[in-house]
Amino acid sequence: MEDIFAEAKSQPDHALALQVLGQRYEAATEAVRKTLLADPRAKNIVATVANDVNKVFAAEAKNSIRAAGLAIRSVVKILTTYDLKPTMAGALLDETFKGHVQALVRSKMALLIPPRRSLHVRAKS
Repeated sequence: MEDIFAEAKSQPDHALALQVLGQRYEAATEAVRKTLLADPRAKNIVATVANDVNKVFAAEAKNSIRAAGLAIRSVVKILTTYDLKPTMAGALLDETFKGHVQALVRSKMALLIPPRRSLHVRAKS
């Protein structure tokens, strides 16, 4: 496995490192695959690419829907440019959007739940 991480680390760009990780994962035995996915170095590669994608959320802080659209476009470009297979693509998507889904659901739920009205009844004069 050390050779896998050495090859990934030697790449000039984080997405290329993820591509190498994905290619080597696809060619590995089942035992190596399980170990590879659990390795903190693999998680770090995925997280680094996800963090690069997530920079759009800081740049578009006032428009989370637009930011999500730009992030999705960026992820699709990475998936197709670097030909990521389902396992690495899924890992990238999970890492990129973790937390965002819950935030979006909370914000949408806030719009659906009407504000509480006071139950105070005024006395008739």
